[in-house]
Amino acid sequence: MKLPVKMTINGQSVSHEVEPRLLLVHYIRETVGLTGTHVGCDTSQCGACTILMDGQAVKTGYHNIVKAIEWAAEHMPAKK
Repeated sequence: MKLPVKMTINGQSVSHEVEPRLLLVHYIRETVGLTGTHVGCDTSQCGACTILMDGQAVKTGYHNIVKAIEWAAEHMPAKK
C-alpha cells in the first residue's frame, strides 16, 4: 500500500506516493533525484546520509519516510 507524502526540499514542493518502508535517503536520492545525500554504512553511523531539516541535522538512512515525517512534525516548529 502506497502512501502520499508531500514536503518541501530546497525550497521546492514535492509530492509522491511511496511505500511506507522506503528510507528517507532513498526517497531523496531515487524518487526526488537529489543525489547529494549518500548511503554510506546502512546504519547511519558514518553520517553520509545526514541532511539539514529546518536547520537540524537528521540522518536519513535510519528513518523510513513515514517515521521521518512523524519525527519532523513532533520536533520541528510549525511553519506559518
